[in-house]
Amino acid sequence: MNKNIKYNFSKTDTLCIKALAVFLMLIHHLFTFPDKLSGSADFNRIFVFDDGSNICELFGNFGKLCIAIFMFLSGYGIYMSFKNRDTKDSYSPIVLKRIKSVYIKYWQIFFVMVTLGVIIGSEKITSSVCDWVKNLLALETTFNDEWWFITMYVIVILLSPFVLKWLDRKNANPITDIIILISFNAFVNTALLSIVNNCTYLSSFNGTYFWQKGIVALIMLPMFAIGCYMAKYNIFSLIHQKLPLEISKKFIGLILLAIIFILRQRWAMRTGWGWDRLDYIYAAVFCISFSLILNRLEYVKNVLAFIGKQATGIWLIHSFFCYYYFQEFIYAPKNPILIFLLTLAVSFVLSYGISFICSYAWKKIKPLFDNYER
Repeated sequence: MNKNIKYNFSKTDTLCIKALAVFLMLIHHLFTFPDKLSGSADFNRIFVFDDGSNICELFGNFGKLCIAIFMFLSGYGIYMSFKNRDTKDSYSPIVLKRIKSVYIKYWQIFFVMVTLGVIIGSEKITSSVCDWVKNLLALETTFNDEWWFITMYVIVILLSPFVLKWLDRKNANPITDIIILISFNAFVNTALLSIVNNCTYLSSFNGTYFWQKGIVALIMLPMFAIGCYMAKYNIFSLIHQKLPLEISKKFIGLILLAIIFILRQRWAMRTGWGWDRLDYIYAAVFCISFSLILNRLEYVKNVLAFIGKQATGIWLIHSFFCYYYFQEFIYAPKNPILIFLLTLAVSFVLSYGISFICSYAWKKIKPLFDNYER
């Protein structure tokens, strides 16, 4: 191997990590909420420990890290887009492109899955026009509770110019930036919540829609910002340059992965939203770990990248089957591994199919718009 080749955390690497994050999300939703299972839907608890916990529960709890990983990747990607942008004096094109992209994907899944819910008579989907408009715009996500992330993602993207401007300020440096990032995370998770909850003048603001959405977005902002940070300072490249031997990369990657798993389980500092207060750091280490483990494993990366291309679709689709539609069918195998594979397969096929049909339809329709503009 040529040691002079600079490692680049590429689009393929991003798709691989997205696939792994989706796997964590499926495990989290499938095996962490037994209270959401009804009828005969259930799974076999394997490797039950003395304290009553089981391996499905352990991995399910760890799977909550998926949100921080998605935000990290988004931050990394947006910073790279910002770095390579054509318009140097505006953040708007990047922000608008991201929001447009997520809404187009959301609406594709929305109309297929919600229409299916109407056909089978899902109780979640009401006939209220107001509810439809709110869900369509992701102002509320009552048709699928697990779609809440859409709203938070859009808010964080709208806040992204402040993060980008902060990172690109004059005299910025990696040590100062990481200290500010850690301090901001600590302030939002502790001081800000305490101030709003206990201050007489702010207590009435606590229950408002804007606060409920805004505080979650602020808690997620460090997850996004650390992705931007690692993109700016080329952290992936630096780590790979320090570890020229492949065997050392694999070994250290596995050690780092084991460390964050143990820390998150045993040294938990959970927030009211189920995240750990250090999830922004754990997400960064998770991505570093798999960039080391998967390095030069091209066949594995190609498979993961293929799945990762449908990550957003799988995320938007899978919870319908976990909780709302055909739940007993999904849990019919009883074996957790088979349940996971069945959910992944159904979600992937539907996501791929919807993407293919929409792309094909757009290719047919787009020339009509082009001709009209002429």
